[in-house]
Amino acid sequence: MEASSIWKVSNHGDCDRLKAEVSKSAFMNLAVEKSVPVKLDGKVFTTWAGATNERDTGMNCIGILTLGWCYILSARLIELRGEGASLGYTESQAQYDHGTCVESSTTSSLNVGKVDDDVARWWSAILAPKKGWKAIVTDESLSWVAPWCISRKCERAFSIKRNAPTSGSVSTPLSSQRAFEVLSEFALLHDLGSQFPISLAAALMIPAHGYYGWGVHLPSPTTKKPKEDPNFSMRSIPQAWLGYIGDIEYYMSLSCAPERMFAILCGPFWEPEVPCNLVSPWLHPALNEVTTNSSTTTAHDQETAHDQEVLALLCALRRPSIGALCIGAAISGLSPKIISSVGSGQLPVDQHAFAWTGSPQCFHDLPGMGPYRCEDSEFIARQDVWRLLHLPTTDPEDWKFDNRPFGGWAPCGKSLSENCDIQVVLHLDCRRHEYQYDHWRWHLEDGSFLDDYGFSRDLMTPVPEGLSDVIQKATQMTFEKKDFDDYQKASKGASFKSFIWLFNKGCGVPSEPVYQDDWIKKAWKRRARDEPIENEDEEEYDSESHARVQSWVDSIDI
Repeated sequence: MEASSIWKVSNHGDCDRLKAEVSKSAFMNLAVEKSVPVKLDGKVFTTWAGATNERDTGMNCIGILTLGWCYILSARLIELRGEGASLGYTESQAQYDHGTCVESSTTSSLNVGKVDDDVARWWSAILAPKKGWKAIVTDESLSWVAPWCISRKCERAFSIKRNAPTSGSVSTPLSSQRAFEVLSEFALLHDLGSQFPISLAAALMIPAHGYYGWGVHLPSPTTKKPKEDPNFSMRSIPQAWLGYIGDIEYYMSLSCAPERMFAILCGPFWEPEVPCNLVSPWLHPALNEVTTNSSTTTAHDQETAHDQEVLALLCALRRPSIGALCIGAAISGLSPKIISSVGSGQLPVDQHAFAWTGSPQCFHDLPGMGPYRCEDSEFIARQDVWRLLHLPTTDPEDWKFDNRPFGGWAPCGKSLSENCDIQVVLHLDCRRHEYQYDHWRWHLEDGSFLDDYGFSRDLMTPVPEGLSDVIQKATQMTFEKKDFDDYQKASKGASFKSFIWLFNKGCGVPSEPVYQDDWIKKAWKRRARDEPIENEDEEEYDSESHARVQSWVDSIDI
C-alpha cells in the first residue's frame, strides 16, 4: 500500500530558502505471497527471568504466545480490509489430550484450562502442524496472505488438554478481539507475566523474516500444570495488556515495513559522536568481545544463545524506546542478521524510523548544536555540510540530495566553507534548520488521502526496569582478548558509503585531501570508468596504502 509522511520545517528563522513542508513516500507490505516458515527450536531466551518482582514460574511459552499473536495480527488485518479478505481454519489441527499423552522432546500436552468449543478449536489451529489457519487477501483476482501468516514445521507435536468435554465441531474463527482475550487468559492461567508483551514484539518480526527469507526460530516451550481452573473475566486482564490490542493497528503499521523494522533494530549500534573513520574501534567491543564469531549464525548452542541475549539486552539499555523490539528480534532469530549487517559498518537507514520510535539511527536524525561555522569561522563540520545539502530548497533544481547517505555514520573532519556548494554557503549564518515529522498519510485506492497522526501519547513504553537477570551488573565479567581488526572493515565501509553519497549526486571531486585517500579515491576512479561502486571491499591494500589509511584514521580533523 502506498503512503507518505509529512514533515514541517522548524527553527528556520528569517531564512526563506527552504520548503515549509515536504512529503516523503513510503510503502507498506499489507499482503505477501506465502506464509513464513516457523520452528519452535530456538535457543535464545529459552530461560526467561522476567521483569523485576515477577515470580519465576519455570515455564516458557513465548513461542506459543507468539503463534497466537500472529493470528491476532492477521485477523485484525482481515477485519480492516473487509471485502475481498477472509479468515478461516484449515483441516490441520492439534489433537486433544484425553490423558494418554506422554511428554517427550517431540510431544507436549498444553493445558488451556476450562474453555468452550470455539476456544478449543482456536487452540487446535494455533498449535497445528504446518498451517492451522489462513488469512487471505484478494486483490484483482490474485490471492495473497497476511504478512503474519505462518507455517509451523513439525519438529514437535502438541496436544490440547481442556477441562471440559467436546460437544461438537466449530468452523467460525475467533475475531481478533476474542483471540486476544483467549491468549491473555492463557497467559494469566500460567502466570506468564512479561512473556505476553515480549511475544507480541517477536510476532512483529515475522514480516521481516518473510521479506528477507530468514528462518524463524522461536524458543522451545516448557510447560507445567496450571493453577486450578480460575474463572477469569476481562477485569483480570491488566490494563497495560488491553492497551496492546487497542493500539494494535500502529504495531501492524510498523511491522508491515520490514526494511524500516530492520533499520530500527540496527539503530542501537549507531552513536552520534562516532565519525565514519572510527566505526571499527567503536563496534569492536560489542561485536568481538561481548559476542563471539558464532553469533553471526543461528544459535544452536547455549554459549551462542547467551551472547545474543546479552547483545539484545545491551541494545535495549541503549535504546529503551525500542527495547522490547530488540529482545523480540533476538527471540525470533534475527540477531545473526543484525550482527552481520552492523559488522559491515553500513547500517541500513530509514527516514521514518526515528520519527516512529524516538530511537535515532543516523546523524541526519539530529539537527546538531550551535552555529554551523566552526570556532575557526572559515570551516564547517563536514557532517553539517551533509545536513545542509540534504535540506529541501524552494528551488527544486537545487535539491539533488533528497536521499540520505546509506550507513548513518557522520563524515569525519571539516571543510573550508569556500570549497562548499552554494547551497551550504547560503545557510552558514542561519540558525540550525530542522524538519520535524508531523503525520502519516495513507493513499487510498480512490485517490483520496487519510491523514493519521498516530499515538496521542508518548512513544512506545520502554522495556521494564530489571527486565532480565541474565546479566548481573555487580558481577565482574572477563572476556577473552582478541586482535583488533587491522583491516578496518567497518570503518572502511562506513566511510565509503558516507563520502560516495556526495559523488553519486553528480558533484565533481572536491579539492580537499581526504577525497584522495585510498578508502575514497577508488570510488572516483570506478565512477569515471562507469564501473559499479556499490561494494568497496573487494580489494586489498598494499603496506604503503595501508599506512596512509592509518594516518587518516589517527586524525579526524582533516
